Amino acid sequence: MRAAIDTEELARQRIFKGVLIEHEKGLIDEDIQDAMEHASIYVGVIGHRNSAWTKREFRVALSRGLPLLIYQFQKKGRKKPSGMQKFLKSEIRSQRIRVRGPYATEPSLIDAVLNDLAIEATELAKEAARVRKTIHRRKLAA
Repeated sequence: MRAAIDTEELARQRIFKGVLIEHEKGLIDEDIQDAMEHASIYVGVIGHRNSAWTKREFRVALSRGLPLLIYQFQKKGRKKPSGMQKFLKSEIRSQRIRVRGPYATEPSLIDAVLNDLAIEATELAKEAARVRKTIHRRKLAA
């Protein structure tokens, strides 16, 4: 996923930078906190394997008010509920946060994530432009 994000044309212009927090070796809680503090958008992929890190990342992103892009990845044949499926229901869907999917293949998931990131980045750029205009108008009025 991170490689797909980093190879997109927008990524080369430094708009996107994928950070795969969970699987980097040696990371501790403070490193995750630091990465999340620098994030502008949270992309969460909820799979079958129980992951305390994913739960923590989601909670930090939610507390920071980040735009949340949440995806359910479930390979065909998996029907038994996992700890992550319970988390999805109890903490994400219960707050009426949109969950995209379930996606059964990695290519379909990657396509959805890249499309949604492009849309979200556009919205963030528009928001930043509105803020700059407001600041400029207030300076002129002062």
